[in-house]
Amino acid sequence: MNKPNILIVGAGAVGVPLGYHLSLSGADITYLVREGRKAKLNSPQQLYCYDDATLKSFTDFSVIDNVAELVGKQFQFIIVTLDGHSSRTTEGTATLRKLGEVAQASKASVIMCGCEYQVFIVAFKPDFPS
Repeated sequence: MNKPNILIVGAGAVGVPLGYHLSLSGADITYLVREGRKAKLNSPQQLYCYDDATLKSFTDFSVIDNVAELVGKQFQFIIVTLDGHSSRTTEGTATLRKLGEVAQASKASVIMCGCEYQVFIVAFKPDFPS
């Protein structure tokens, strides 16, 4: 069975633990982060495990900081973990617009997570007319 390729947009409080758990189940994880943030994510990510009160090290992922690097790559899922504020900034809307173009050209299922006062998760399978 092939490992699913998953793109996670954002590597913060939602994206990093999500990627960690998906990688434990065998997925290949790629993060799309803001320009200039790639170096910070190149070091191992430490996650605290409440089950056994230990730190878990997460290194099994790749990082890109430009949507243009996604052209031609195939993902089974694209998971957007940007919060509501970041999604509405000039940079955020430009990134989401470019990401939408990439998603239209792929067969990926897109999952949007947005945090305001509540967490809303909407999943859809893009079915765009040709």
